[in-house]
Amino acid sequence: MRTLVFKVDGQSIYPNSPSDIGGLVAGTSGYIKAKFLFSDDWKACAKVVAFNSIDGKEFEPRAIDAENSCYISEEALEYHEFEMKVLGKGIGGYTITTRPIRIKQFGGKK
Repeated sequence: MRTLVFKVDGQSIYPNSPSDIGGLVAGTSGYIKAKFLFSDDWKACAKVVAFNSIDGKEFEPRAIDAENSCYISEEALEYHEFEMKVLGKGIGGYTITTRPIRIKQFGGKK
């Protein structure tokens, strides 16, 4: 299993290290997880990750578990590039969303 690590600081998301998201190959399924390192803004939030293709096709969001990780959508992993962002709902009703991050892979649908 491969784990891609992302830092989530307020409304920004970025790779923990540039090498963390390099060398991906399209068509993988059930093998790639995303792990998130959250800033304090996110502590009291229920969190999900939204995925979409570059042309705007949305895929089923994934809940982030108690270990701050989830599997990356198999549908997104079919594409040459996809985007993901994190959304949270906090105690007291506030919501927080990151900007999307673009992930590139070798091969896949354009």
